[in-house]
Amino acid sequence: MEKGKETEVKINKSREVYRPVAAEGAMLYFILTQLSTIDHMYRYSLGAFMKFFYKAIALAEEPEDGDVPKRITNLVESLRLTIYTMVSRGLFEKHKLILLCQITFQLMKRGKLTMELKNEHYQFLIRRPKKLDDDNPVDWLPNSAWYSILALGEFEEFAKLQSDIHEASSRFMEWFNHIAPENEKLPLDWAGLDKTPFLKLLVISCLRPDRLTVACASLCSKRSRTGRPSSSAAPS
Repeated sequence: MEKGKETEVKINKSREVYRPVAAEGAMLYFILTQLSTIDHMYRYSLGAFMKFFYKAIALAEEPEDGDVPKRITNLVESLRLTIYTMVSRGLFEKHKLILLCQITFQLMKRGKLTMELKNEHYQFLIRRPKKLDDDNPVDWLPNSAWYSILALGEFEEFAKLQSDIHEASSRFMEWFNHIAPENEKLPLDWAGLDKTPFLKLLVISCLRPDRLTVACASLCSKRSRTGRPSSSAAPS
């Protein structure tokens, strides 16, 4: 009985080490279950997910020296890549980016990538609210964009953005009219948003929503290089 108790303690301790893999799997599973809100054809059972899960375990590289932390890292990365690759094969092309963004944003919210994501910022991107308090003083800027900027100004990080757009109107207009503004630095001190791509994404969603899809793809690619997903198409 004493040996049985000792063995149970060892098993529980070893099992806890692998909890990050289980957490990763749970996150990915619930992302998949939400895909049906995009299209009713995207329905994945737990049984189907488990097949992906075991395939990812089989594909994960096992360290020669038996390094457990390295093994866990390999399992997590294999799980992300395998799930994305297998699931994206059954998605319409226009929906693959949605899946990739969902995975990337969830990893950012969990602090698993190099840049964390605040939920209030994420909700702003999804909903893009408008604030109709002040009339638009910038003649070249669409009213819808101005009202979105006013709503964005509710965040402390963007409190000065509306006044800067008004005062440096010509410089912002030059950025606004660029064919690919997501690749250009914003005027004034807002150029520093290149260091925080998601915050820049919020500005793009307000001023140039037509470039939001391209900007999201670019952000996921940057997270791939600095955090984890690998290749430009899938998380690793």
